[in-house]
Amino acid sequence: MKNSTAHPPLIARAEIHAERTAILDAEGGFTYERLLDASAQVASALLDGRDDLNEQRVLFLVTPGFRGWQCSGVCGELAA
Repeated sequence: MKNSTAHPPLIARAEIHAERTAILDAEGGFTYERLLDASAQVASALLDGRDDLNEQRVLFLVTPGFRGWQCSGVCGELAA
């Protein structure tokens, strides 16, 4: 049984290093805190009140750069 209140190790570690730079791209540097905030917003929209996506497929159509998500799913980029 999955414990929905516990953070996955990756998220917990990012929280420990919240003020450190997580990503550098053409727009600049982004901290782990900003990455966690952005990913939480995307996760909330995708989950829409559910606890898990139950392996549903999700497609992100975005330009390369700062993007984040955390929804108990598997994500990969499709590049042209």
